[in-house]
Amino acid sequence: MGKNFKMKCIDCNKQILGHSKHIKRCKKCYYNSRKGIGNPMYGRKGKKHPNWKGGKPKCPKCGKVMSNYSDKICLKCQNRKGKNNSNYKDGKTLKNYYCKDCGKLICLTNVYNGNKRCKSCAQKGKLNHRYGKISHGKWGTYKGIRMRSSYEIAYAKWCDKNNIKWLYESKTFDLGDTTYTPDFYLPKTDEYIEVKGYWRKDAIEKFTIFKITYPEIDIKIKDKDDLLMIGAIK
Repeated sequence: MGKNFKMKCIDCNKQILGHSKHIKRCKKCYYNSRKGIGNPMYGRKGKKHPNWKGGKPKCPKCGKVMSNYSDKICLKCQNRKGKNNSNYKDGKTLKNYYCKDCGKLICLTNVYNGNKRCKSCAQKGKLNHRYGKISHGKWGTYKGIRMRSSYEIAYAKWCDKNNIKWLYESKTFDLGDTTYTPDFYLPKTDEYIEVKGYWRKDAIEKFTIFKITYPEIDIKIKDKDDLLMIGAIK
């Protein structure tokens, strides 16, 4: 940065400050000089304009004006299908791919990622990332064990009160496309206990499949009435 030069505007004779000796007008007079005839670009349109590049290019096939200067022909004439597509890879874009389970049309991206199933079938049964895992609710804990209902906690306390040894969700049984884990196991009587306050439709179906698949397993249901009868809840 040079020194500040004290100069006068050549139009209004107002004193101005500038960092260059080339400044000849104040700000107001400078903008006025750029209007109308005073603008150096006045009347310079088309070929007279210094940035003129011969106009917008036209497609040699259809004659339409192209927006992209780098293309030789327009996008419509390029017909970017099949081998003309920039994503063409070994003819994969020319085929339709279907889910191996339900036959639904799947996206080409799934094929590139090695997944040959639709989104729905990819999350069923053993393919689900939650398969065989137990998801606990937020009811509370008893003896450091997270339990999914207040009825389960009440039953565990009742067992301790009556000196009955118990294990919580000790074993998971395979049912094919899903799994089943009983709530309690009583080692002394070799039986499983399922504590239920409310039976959902899917829970009933899963329990029925378990009874058919493992008929030798002794399992009993403890609902609200049973817990009231034994005094586990009030």
